[in-house]
Formats: sequence, structure tokens, C-alpha cells
Amino acid sequence: MVTQNTVTTILLMIRSPQWTAARTTSSRRLIRPSTLVRQYRAAVWPSYGITTPVPDRYPHSKAPFCFQTGYALCAKRPSRPFPPPFLSPPSSSFSDPLTTHYQSQDKRLSVRGELIRGLNNGDDAVLVADNFIGVNDGVGAWATKERGHAALWSRLLIHFWALEAEREVDKTSKLDPVEYLQRAYEETIRATTSPNEWLGTTTTVTALLHFTDDNAGNAKPLLYVTNLGDCKVLVIRPSEERVLFRTTEQWHWFDCPMQLGTNSMDTPRKDAVLSEVQLEEDDIVLAVSDGVLDNLWEHEVLTITLDSLKKWDEGPYEEKDLDWAPPAHLADERMVFVARELLKAALAIAQDPFAESPYMEKGIEEGLAIEGGKMDDISVVVGASTGANPPSGHDHGFEPLQGGQSRRRALYQQAHPALQSDGQLVPPASRLDMFDTRPSFKCPRLSTREKRIRVDVDSPNSNRPSFLNATRSRYSALMSQMLSQRFGL
Repeated sequence: MVTQNTVTTILLMIRSPQWTAARTTSSRRLIRPSTLVRQYRAAVWPSYGITTPVPDRYPHSKAPFCFQTGYALCAKRPSRPFPPPFLSPPSSSFSDPLTTHYQSQDKRLSVRGELIRGLNNGDDAVLVADNFIGVNDGVGAWATKERGHAALWSRLLIHFWALEAEREVDKTSKLDPVEYLQRAYEETIRATTSPNEWLGTTTTVTALLHFTDDNAGNAKPLLYVTNLGDCKVLVIRPSEERVLFRTTEQWHWFDCPMQLGTNSMDTPRKDAVLSEVQLEEDDIVLAVSDGVLDNLWEHEVLTITLDSLKKWDEGPYEEKDLDWAPPAHLADERMVFVARELLKAALAIAQDPFAESPYMEKGIEEGLAIEGGKMDDISVVVGASTGANPPSGHDHGFEPLQGGQSRRRALYQQAHPALQSDGQLVPPASRLDMFDTRPSFKCPRLSTREKRIRVDVDSPNSNRPSFLNATRSRYSALMSQMLSQRFGL
């Protein structure tokens, strides 16, 4: 005789270890497969900030344009601790943090005597500076290897790329970010080979803000975008309410993007794609990991970005309206607000086992029975193109002679006592319940099924809703038939 527990165990093996079967006290019958519920839960609290840490002696650009920046991060799980020699031991000073919490650890990460640029978000790494932004997505499968460390690979690659970009920060001629990436790739290989070998691979996307002169000799912002893999850059023009530019994902096959690192045949010179985008002031540049665009369609990203900008500009706000942040008083937090709204929307779909998502759509096209969002490291970096001399009362941190980043951090610490020295905002202790990562985040624009499945009339997938429903019904029927045949249920 087949018991309830035996059938439940077999069913769980058929589906996935992430699925659990609902039970009731009034019935001992097996619940239909359609009522199985995945338990998604992010392992790390969301975090956000303006720029990533830089050393005190940092080369500030004298270019006529810069980014007004913000980022928001949420990791699927904490990354592995960085091994020596990358993690320096704490000093004997009582002011030096002894905790191994990832934010404190980031302050002590160094390679060859240099502070490692950027921040880790699980296996992702992000870079946020006045004139460049970037997101690397380390391949999490390396966590199963004894010496696998995807977070180290993604962080070192973006660090060495940043060093290359900083060396030519004031170069007036044409830049070559692909060559920066090639040299960063070679440096990462050397750093992870000696004295100990660390394995890993990562995808990468970077956006470097430069300038060019028009026919009248006036400077115009120019964006260099370098992409390899499935992280993406989107350029949004709010004045026209459209996506001006998007990178194209690069794949070997489904769920296996092009990547740099151990045993990979991909290289920057051969496979990286360089794009040049003419910007206007106030254009929005988004650099995101696949954890965003596996859960949100592009038109949703556009809508959320435009609505966030409008909501911020209309202000003022009460503290409850800002959800995860203290009240905002400075213009720089505008981009933090946009990044946070995108993160919340992506996280809500990622935690919903019944949501319809781009990742689900791709899986169905490959013949895979995938439903719901995809829980992954979610990294959002936002930069707004602006002039180097912003209007009075707005400090964008672009003061090469006075240390713009240091001054900006000082201003923020005055406004927000919870601001850390590395540029991250820490939520007040009384609001830690806002960081509970159960599926509780609400996004009114995405709350109805009609908006989740909205497609253009001329789209080749305009019949997608009925197609998804039919696929789901067929899958449920096949599961029921298989259980009946095997177990007589």
C-alpha cells in the first residue's frame, strides 16, 4: 500500500527539491499538482546606496559630464568569504570592525595593496562611480566546487576594469573599454592562479560615460557600453518615454550565457560587444543582472522607471511612501529611489511561484515546464547623465579639485546618521521588518494578471496568455495521468 508520505516524497523528487505539497487535516488524499507551492526566500537583506567604495586618493574626472547614481541589491544567498590574500586581517584598532558581515568585510578587501573596487551581491558584483557603472554576474554553479568562487571572479574582474578606466579617466580621444576588459580579464587570471588557484566564471556589462564634440564644438555626452553574457544595459530617454538602447544577451544555450573565466573559451577581444550611444542630459542608464530581466519584461522596466521618476519629482513624501529608505532630502537619492523600485518589482515576481515571467517564457520555448519567477541575485545600478556643474543646491559629487565623493559622503552623513563610510545606507533598526523577504512586496502596477501578460498587438507572441494557460493545463493533466498509472491514484 502506498502511503501519503511515500507519494509526497516521490512527487517532490519528480518536481524539484524546492517544491512542497500542501496538506489539510480533513483529507488524506494527495493534493493536485497545481496546488504545489515553492518556498522562495532571499537569504540577504536588500541594500542600496549611491556609489561603491573608493580609496581616499581617488582620481576624479574633469570631463564635462558625470552620472547621478544609485544602486539597489538583493542576494539569493551570501557569497563565500573572500580567502587570503584578498581579505586582510583586521587591525588592532578598536575602531576597526571585527565582524565578518559582508558590508564590513568589503572595507578590508584588497589585492596588490589596492582597495578592491565595487561591492558583492551574492555572486554578483556591482561598480558605481561618477563616470562609469557596471554589473558582473558570477556563475553560481561554481559553489559546488571545492575551490570555486564566482563572487571573487566577478568582483576582481570589475575591479581591474575600473583601474583601467581610472587610468584614462581624462583622456580626450576615443576610448577602448574592450581592451580595458581584456587586460582586466588577464589580471584576474593571474590574481586567481597564484599563490592559490580559485575557480569561477562571470558575465559582465559596463557603461562608461565620456564625451564628444559636435560640429559647433560643444561637448555632448557619449556612452561606451561593453557587454559579454546576459547582464544588460538599457538606456531610457524620459523626455520621449522610450528605451533608446539595449544590449543583446549572448548565449551558448539556454541558461548558459557567454562568460569569462575558468575553462571558458570566451574572451573579451573575441566575444565582447562594444556599443557607442549618443546621450542627452537626463537620459537614464540602467545596468542590471539577469535577476531583473528574468522577472520583468522590458516594457515593465520602462514603466517602473518613468513612474518612479515622476513620483520622486512630484514629492514631497512621507516616510511610509519610501518603504526601505529614510526620508530623502538630497537630489542624489533620486536614482536610489528608482533603483529600489525596480528591485522591489523584480523581487516580488521572483518570489511568486505562480507569476508569469520572461524566464518562464524562455523555458517554455525550450520545452521545459517552468512556472513562476526566478529567484536569483538581483542587482540594479542606475545612472542619470548630467552636466559636471549641476544647478545650485544639487551636488552630484563632481568636484575634482575638492574631492566630490568625500564631500558627498559627508553631506549624506549629516542628513542620514545611518549612512556608512562605504556609501551604503543602513535602514533604521525599527524598520527591519521591511526587509522580511517573504512575498510581501507590493507593486500596484504589476498586481493584475492583465498587466503581467501585456504584450504589443503586433508582437508575434500576442497569443501568449492562451498559450501559457494551455501549456499549464497540459502539464497538470500529464502529471495526474502519470500518478494514476504509477500509483493507482
